[in-house]
Amino acid sequence: MGHSSFAFRAAIVTLFAFISAGASSAQSVKVRDSTGIQIIENSSLRGAPVRYVIGDTPILDLGGLKTNPDEEFRSGSYVTRLSDGRIVIPDGTRILYYSPVGKLLSIVGRAGAGPGEFRMVSGPCRSRADTLIVNDVNNRRFAVLDPAGQVVRTVPSSGAFSPQACLADGTILRGERIVPGGPGQTLMTHWIATTSDGTPAHDFGTHPLIRKGMPPSSIRAQGSSVYVGDPLVSEFRVLDLNGKLIRVVRTADTPQPVKQADIAAGRVGFTVREMPSDGRPGGPPSTIAPETYPAFSQILVDPTGSVWMQDAYHVVPQGWTLFDATGRLRGRLIPRVRPESERWTILAFGVTDVLVSRHDEDGAAHITIYPLTAKH
Repeated sequence: MGHSSFAFRAAIVTLFAFISAGASSAQSVKVRDSTGIQIIENSSLRGAPVRYVIGDTPILDLGGLKTNPDEEFRSGSYVTRLSDGRIVIPDGTRILYYSPVGKLLSIVGRAGAGPGEFRMVSGPCRSRADTLIVNDVNNRRFAVLDPAGQVVRTVPSSGAFSPQACLADGTILRGERIVPGGPGQTLMTHWIATTSDGTPAHDFGTHPLIRKGMPPSSIRAQGSSVYVGDPLVSEFRVLDLNGKLIRVVRTADTPQPVKQADIAAGRVGFTVREMPSDGRPGGPPSTIAPETYPAFSQILVDPTGSVWMQDAYHVVPQGWTLFDATGRLRGRLIPRVRPESERWTILAFGVTDVLVSRHDEDGAAHITIYPLTAKH
């Protein structure tokens, strides 16, 4: 009782310190209203101070080589934390459940197309009461798992889009279909939210998927809000459950023209070769590249509705910028440079921690949680 009470008080103190540090570090910002839509205009990302730090000592580390290879996971691209602290990791045809302290509790599923079987699991999201929604990609269906990890229902799907997020009303945010884009926009994705049985419930419009070498739009959700970040411009938009735009968050950064040297070196854009109708090798390759660098790579949303914006690939050193739940820019995070072989990738931000996918010197996959602190 005494130990848990102390831990709870310590967590509250840590959270309060993190929020207080953020509150005292807001940069210059202009707020205005445009026909009921709040416009937040922040200063430049590059001029924001570095105010957040990822600790070197992990809070929790999962994975690595095991005596029993069945207890290893080979990929850590998708991870979900449940409300009771359990951690869920999809791994091909299985789903691994871990306790809050890292003990492997259960392994759900096996290869196949029958009940409780999967063929490439991806994109889990936590719905109400710790119900889990996963995309069973090659079986072209969604699976709904109860809090104990049992499959209670499957729903046919296109197989192309994983659940992007679970919304507060129990609906599932996902891409519905790919549609042609306008000039300079190769493909667009139409985003909707459906009930767990696949019934459409909300429409969030179409957003760029592939466009002249630009990263795709970031579509995230938290609670009853959907966040859309288009890398063509330095802003993200917040929609309500009805798809109504309620807030636009911008920074003062302007698009920077792409350098030809980066195109020639293959650092920007991609190469295509036309394929004639007779199937024989086509003509000389051509490069598709954007006219300007992306404003950012992606956005992630933490449990409080704060948004972390990742720098675009050409920015050195690579970092993230935090915007609080009201859209105010709070400061920057510059993670320590890691060896390329480690494949160190931030998957999610908590309020005072960060969840990372990485590989060790043996090439084994890990999911590691590190502390995230604010400088004072």
